[in-house]
Amino acid sequence: MASKQLWRWHGITGDGNAQDGMLWAESRALLLMALQQQMVTPLSLKRIAINSAQWRGDKSAEVIHQLATLLKAGLTLSEGLALLAEQHPSKQWQALLQSLAHDLEQGIAFSNALLPLVRGISATLSGNDPHG
Repeated sequence: MASKQLWRWHGITGDGNAQDGMLWAESRALLLMALQQQMVTPLSLKRIAINSAQWRGDKSAEVIHQLATLLKAGLTLSEGLALLAEQHPSKQWQALLQSLAHDLEQGIAFSNALLPLVRGISATLSGNDPHG
């Protein structure tokens, strides 16, 4: 299983509005497929570097604590991840949480959804990223 990379995109929605965002994808082709599913015609795609400050232990612990609170309140895991994605101040975290929520909604096990993201982040932070 390949690691996911973080991409910034800009495109046009089905109703003609400009939109931009970030997505985690294993390849450019899979990124294009994900945007197509969202009814977005991409105008530009760029693989971006991960901001290592966003992935410190305290940042991760905060997200996990918030997710635990949402799960205790009765939300499903995918609902909790999607809600956290909407409210998180970091675009990189938003993209990660959205990716996990989407994969869970597609029936992918949480551990299988998480693994390519962890590999991508770990490779970049350790300096072993083959993509730059």
